[in-house]
Amino acid sequence: MHFAEMALLRWLFDSCGVDRIYASVLSNNPMAIRFHGSAGFSLKDSSP
Repeated sequence: MHFAEMALLRWLFDSCGVDRIYASVLSNNPMAIRFHGSAGFSLKDSSP
């Protein structure tokens, strides 16, 4: 799954002119937070 997300992100930035992507992840899902973090996403806001 990581490779698919990285390929999609690379395509969006390189071919489609996208300069920012937002993702919503539940704060009680640390595995998803780490997964997206490894793809370059950073935590901007947290809510319960």
